[in-house]
Amino acid sequence: MNLRPAVLRLLVVVFAPAGPVFAPPAAAAQCGPDLAAYEGYRLRTVRVNSPLSFLRTVSGALHPLQAYLPPSGSRLQTATVAEALARMRASSSTPAPVGAAVAATVMMAYIDDCDDQARELDLIFYVFTTDLAAAAAFSWEFGETLRKDPAIAMTPSRRSRFTLEPSLRFDESDKVTPGAQVAFVHPSGLRLLGQAEASSRYTSASLGASGTLGVEAPALWQLGYGGGYHFQREPVERDELRQGYGFGWLSAMTRPLPHIDGPLRYAMQIETGFQDSQLRSSGFSSDQHYTAAKLLVGIAGGRGPHDYSLSAGFQLGSDRSLTPAWHKVLLDGTYGIRVVPSAPLFDHRALDVSSRFGAGWLTPLGGGQAPQNERFFGGVRSRRFTDIPDWDLRSTPVMRGYPSNRFFATLTGDPSGREHFVSLSLTAAVTGWRRPLLPKEVYTNDQFLGAIEAEKGGGRATLLSYHESRDPAVAEAEGAAALVEQALTALEEELGALSVPADLAAAGESCRTAVDDALGTVQKARERKTYRVLLTNVQSLASVSDDCRDMLASPLATPEMRAAIKRIEEQRAVVDDIFKTRVDRAAAERKAAADFAIVNRALDALVHEINLVSLDPVLVFDTAHVGPAPTTTFVRYSVGGGLRLTLGSVAAFTVGYAANPDRGAHEPAGAFFVDLKVFDLFR
Repeated sequence: MNLRPAVLRLLVVVFAPAGPVFAPPAAAAQCGPDLAAYEGYRLRTVRVNSPLSFLRTVSGALHPLQAYLPPSGSRLQTATVAEALARMRASSSTPAPVGAAVAATVMMAYIDDCDDQARELDLIFYVFTTDLAAAAAFSWEFGETLRKDPAIAMTPSRRSRFTLEPSLRFDESDKVTPGAQVAFVHPSGLRLLGQAEASSRYTSASLGASGTLGVEAPALWQLGYGGGYHFQREPVERDELRQGYGFGWLSAMTRPLPHIDGPLRYAMQIETGFQDSQLRSSGFSSDQHYTAAKLLVGIAGGRGPHDYSLSAGFQLGSDRSLTPAWHKVLLDGTYGIRVVPSAPLFDHRALDVSSRFGAGWLTPLGGGQAPQNERFFGGVRSRRFTDIPDWDLRSTPVMRGYPSNRFFATLTGDPSGREHFVSLSLTAAVTGWRRPLLPKEVYTNDQFLGAIEAEKGGGRATLLSYHESRDPAVAEAEGAAALVEQALTALEEELGALSVPADLAAAGESCRTAVDDALGTVQKARERKTYRVLLTNVQSLASVSDDCRDMLASPLATPEMRAAIKRIEEQRAVVDDIFKTRVDRAAAERKAAADFAIVNRALDALVHEINLVSLDPVLVFDTAHVGPAPTTTFVRYSVGGGLRLTLGSVAAFTVGYAANPDRGAHEPAGAFFVDLKVFDLFR
């Protein structure tokens, strides 16, 4: 396994000449269960496949692997298949980039469409690969996106690339609104982003840059940063709101906290610009240059089928004088549960229920005036509190029965927003027709699943070694490792200078191999600061003394060789004492378990839950109170439903209608909503 700071790589190769063959039920009934039983069959076709092989980036990564496959028309030989898998494994061992938590690659060979009479078959080499960032995976937004776009978990390109994601939505207020998002993505995590949406009534455009850094500190696990400019023009009843501002933000995340299975997130955004409209409300400005500071704090996580997040936002705004003129407080909480009954019908089918609670308060300060735009306007389109990606803190009540910005307590002559709200949204969806991400012969195979679980154990052990390496006491092991490397290098030079007779050739080769392997282990340990491998690795320091014993006992042994072995043993004892008496292994175990927990859930979801294509009936219910209102009981609710079509990593399309049974005078009977999201066309 390759380990870099905060990086874990798992590699599984599933192949057993005497083991079961991964074949569809029809083929299994016709053909025998063992790959060895097909020895000599003619290979009609031989190909590499993957769950997302239709994507350009995935197919491009798979194409070089074709060179390792046995040719079509040749005869099946189990040894040839094993060799092909080994060569594919070696070619895919490039370390994952810093910042990822788990990279997992699973390779397997299975037979498709075999014919006993003609003695022919198709041979498929299946590759399943992921690159999951643990820090990102703890967010509510990541879980929601993963179900729609499995490619966010696939191993990304190691080269700079452009992305293009078109979109299309409709509601009665904004009308038909096409849009697109274009980004330049650097492998380091730096993103240059441009976004635009426009219709006859709505315009939104932004330019910005963002990036992330992995950090090892008690209160800081991942740091994000970004900045840019945003302009928006949006309709309200008989008018529109306009806003343009420059912004800069910083966000951070702690390690997962005990007992809540999630990290603490916190962020700040500073923005300055203008807001104007033709609305007139007492105590609010219709045209104002402003500066605002926004603070966010929240937690997110999950356990089993449960996911949750809770965020709070605080905004302090001022006019040209930079005197505080208003403040805003927001709460936004989510909870979701995925119910999967243990019945064959619910194979890759589930009932997803998600809820979202929101509340907000806007208060002028010291006689100051907030812009009209800062008030709360509800409807089918939500507003984001900040421009921080992957943190969707809503700043409006969402009511899917009302067009955008059309939900407010109607006061005579004042169609503008309100100063406080409380809202609750519920969405339930059940998987209808679907096609799983992985072929059934893959995700139901015991050998495949067993290999995944075995590698997870290895992954946890590697993470434990990494976190041990961050213990302050381990810094002293670096000095011992440096001395060991010097001793091994000296020993290697002494062995190279010897003329070994035939009767000691085997002993000399064994010693040289042990020294060479141990030297490689030490160099990797120093590079990655994972010194426990010096004690536990198969190619550890202990093997040097054992495998060089015969050479040291021979007349060829020089004083320099014995001195080198003595120094190696002394420093090995130093490293052993550090790990036995001074390293806090319990703390390292807690961190490793927390890091792996959310990634483990995501890996399980990719294998057992995520669909490549699904068509889901959806039910929606929204209710909200806004104020000030004509009465203290201004509460409305919307209820409706629709269909959601997800084409995994290609597009997500939702269409529906929500009605307003308790609407008041001049309020809409309901609203249609249409949303089409097309994922990166350049993948």
